[in-house]
Amino acid sequence: MSIPVVDGASLSYHRTVGSQTTLVKAHTVVLGTGGLYVGVASWVTPTITATYGGVPMIEIGTTQFVWMRVTWFRLMSPTVGTANIVLTPSSSTYMALGAFNVSGNDITTPTTAYAGAGGNNSTPTVSLTSSATELVLDLHGSWTASRVNTPGAGQTKLYGEDTPGDTDVHSAASIEDGSATTTMSWNSDPNDWILGAISIPQAADAAYLRVSQEVVETVGLPSPTGRISQVVLETITTTGPSASLRVSQTVVEVITPAPVGVTLRALVWMGDNGGTVWIE
Repeated sequence: MSIPVVDGASLSYHRTVGSQTTLVKAHTVVLGTGGLYVGVASWVTPTITATYGGVPMIEIGTTQFVWMRVTWFRLMSPTVGTANIVLTPSSSTYMALGAFNVSGNDITTPTTAYAGAGGNNSTPTVSLTSSATELVLDLHGSWTASRVNTPGAGQTKLYGEDTPGDTDVHSAASIEDGSATTTMSWNSDPNDWILGAISIPQAADAAYLRVSQEVVETVGLPSPTGRISQVVLETITTTGPSASLRVSQTVVEVITPAPVGVTLRALVWMGDNGGTVWIE
């Protein structure tokens, strides 16, 4: 299993122009089996809530430094299609968001770590605990009229609102394969900044056990011929980053005459010609 992947073709980013009481951005989810992660940079905001398609998103972590704040949200297995991400601050403020569809992630453990930092210089930096099987995703927020955002070595830039030409909150984002301690950094013009990073674990490898059993008795005439249907007995899905066990049975042979002295279970198999068999 490879580390999680951000779908670069369907990421979204947006910001307010001036101070606002809400920020709305249409976003498209292509694969609903992964997760939607939204990073928000804001200016002097005590709290922000987020929804996608009206469904509340869960806050992962938040950090404030003087006038800047960063907050990360998540929603696992979001509905496929296009819906609005809606940010609602506790009071009117400046906001910028980045929204990312992630696949190959563990939906039962959406993140393993969050870290945030802030400052007023040209080298925003934050470090967090991760691993080689995880993906680190960061959001860099800044307050400036003119800024060029360049991510640090080893990071891949996803987007950046560079040199926007106004005095609002702006954002940029990047990803990097995780390690024991992963440092996310940016090079930019000196100004107030905030930086928040999350570590996203990969989905657990699935283990499959296929069990075949012999037909031990036929019931009725004629005996079944041709294709014999396969029945899935049970699917067990465990919680946490562990394997799922799928157990199925397949008829592998019709024996004539049938063996005696066996215990039969009430599992019926039907052949193409209508014959019925019972298997142990």
